Amino acid sequence: MQNFLTTSVTCLIAASNLIFIPPVLADTELTSISEILAEPKDEMEVRIRGQIIDQEAGEDDYIFTDGQDKITLEIAQENFQYSPDETIEIYGIVSLESMHKEDDHDPTPEAVEIEVKEIKLVQE
Repeated sequence: MQNFLTTSVTCLIAASNLIFIPPVLADTELTSISEILAEPKDEMEVRIRGQIIDQEAGEDDYIFTDGQDKITLEIAQENFQYSPDETIEIYGIVSLESMHKEDDHDPTPEAVEIEVKEIKLVQE
């Protein structure tokens, strides 16, 4: 019989969404959106804190702010519900969306988004 290491998993229930939060969120240093936009690197792991303030119509893209800057989040969960009054932490991977592949080394901020892997509600 194999031994299995079990890890505690936190659940967030928000407006009929159930999102599992593995412990990896705590292992990534908190960063600001301005730091991400200043030197974005494709596939860079990031953790940010703030609010989702808007959703792009018919898309799985959401506008996120840390109170200073804004960035696009890609949340691949159908019918994701959010409240702009809730502070959340996001763990995700930076994705450089460039229409000109030769410009990947110098993307504009509009070409940077975060593919969300984990979401945690921050209790204030």
